[in-house]
Amino acid sequence: AANSAGSVGFQLSMDGSTSIGYGRSNLYRSDTVKGNTVPINIYARTRTYAGKVTAGETMSRVKVVIDYN
Repeated sequence: AANSAGSVGFQLSMDGSTSIGYGRSNLYRSDTVKGNTVPINIYARTRTYAGKVTAGETMSRVKVVIDYN
């Protein structure tokens, strides 16, 4: 789009600073299960990934896949 930012992506984290790791060695566990509810707080912040950032809006869609035992 005409007003989209360039060279900007998103960093996802569980604590606001440490990037989420992917794969079987980075499973999420929650001790705060209440009934059928499992709270999962995910933080997102914009991060640059190339040298020249251009101004504009940033938007993203995230797909969360849950596999539980």
